[in-house]
Amino acid sequence: RYYNTAVPEMLTPTVQSALTEGYENDYFKKSELSLGMSFNPSIVFYDPNPANEMLGGEANVRYQVSNWYFQGGLGYSNMEDVGSYKVNYKTNDSVGYFINVISFTPDPRNPGNVIYTTRQEAIYDSVEHYSISEKTNHYSYLDVPVSFGYTFFRNGRLTFAGNAGIRFSVLLAKDEPTVDFTVPNGELIEIERQVPVRTNTNWRFTAGLDFGYLITSKVSLH
Repeated sequence: RYYNTAVPEMLTPTVQSALTEGYENDYFKKSELSLGMSFNPSIVFYDPNPANEMLGGEANVRYQVSNWYFQGGLGYSNMEDVGSYKVNYKTNDSVGYFINVISFTPDPRNPGNVIYTTRQEAIYDSVEHYSISEKTNHYSYLDVPVSFGYTFFRNGRLTFAGNAGIRFSVLLAKDEPTVDFTVPNGELIEIERQVPVRTNTNWRFTAGLDFGYLITSKVSLH
């Protein structure tokens, strides 16, 4: 009778979850339900304003089976928008002049000639002008993001995935300061908004890349 006296090699335990390669078997693909929270700073570009800041956060739920996952959530965002306005007004301005004859007398040195006394008089009329005024507007939204994703790469704690979906937003509140008109002796005609009027609802298509790091079997950072 023989006995194996060799000491088995110590194995280093690894963190296991549905994000870990080899966790699933051939008979039953493990699924995983995750809860998460995120902070979403962003910058929005559109004419005629170069950039507008948006801050937001959301809570989401992710359901993953093998490499595929579905994610949905609920969030809140606040946008700081630089509103541009064209202020049209008119003022009573000088548009020219004419020579007004005050009096005339015979020229004693040149019989038959007349000496005129004149004065230059300004002509005034209503002249239209415009100026561009900027006001910082604030808008708050309720966001509902939905996306589908696929995990392309898994290596221990690291994951790399791609996703695409939609984000539906509902306008909750807005703060649009009044544009002040302070031109002395001017008459306001109208104020034209240069940026689009905010709608109550809007859709956005989203797509992105997801880098994940498994901190523990219960916590991951993305």
